[in-house]
Amino acid sequence: MRPESSGLVRSLPLERIFLESDGAEVDIRDLYKKVAADLELEQVALKDQIMRNFMQFFNIRES
Repeated sequence: MRPESSGLVRSLPLERIFLESDGAEVDIRDLYKKVAADLELEQVALKDQIMRNFMQFFNIRES
């Protein structure tokens, strides 16, 4: 992740964040670790938020 990306990530509402590597030579686990640190969140909190975002975006209801 580029250094300037940290500021961009912090400017986004948490409810709008998705993460993917899309073939980049970046381990997705490292990406989650970096973004969680930039947002001052625990990795599990970031993962949970992204799952909520996914569920909402695709209109999936938990059963």
